[in-house]
Amino acid sequence: MSDPVVSFMQMLWGVEESLQQMSRRMQSQLGVTGPQRMVLKLVAAQEGIAANDLAKQIHLHPSTVSGIVRRLEANGMLARVADKEDGRRYKLKLKAAGRKVVEKKTGTVEAAVRTLMEQAPERDLTVVRKTMEKLRGILQEQMD
Repeated sequence: MSDPVVSFMQMLWGVEESLQQMSRRMQSQLGVTGPQRMVLKLVAAQEGIAANDLAKQIHLHPSTVSGIVRRLEANGMLARVADKEDGRRYKLKLKAAGRKVVEKKTGTVEAAVRTLMEQAPERDLTVVRKTMEKLRGILQEQMD
């Protein structure tokens, strides 16, 4: 009989590896990685969001989000605009090239998640969501 902890970790690593593979495919087909597309999607939904607020929403370190923003800006998909109220801060705006990527519906991590959410019962999704949130919290506690 296998160790249930090891089995669970194997499943997590398998999901993580599949996310990385899909992200690499997205990079070659769409010109953005999974995390870059997530940033574009969130900026599209919250035009003018600050990078720090974005980092909190997607649970990535602010320096990681800064790198993503720089690459998207260099690729003409995103613009940083100075905040009128606080010149030290920047707000993010989607450019036309970024909007084209956001509008893609297939070949993305998001499409796979959408398929899962359409197929799985809501109660199962709720359990998975709560379990992942709990695991993330425990991992954070152990790092503090």
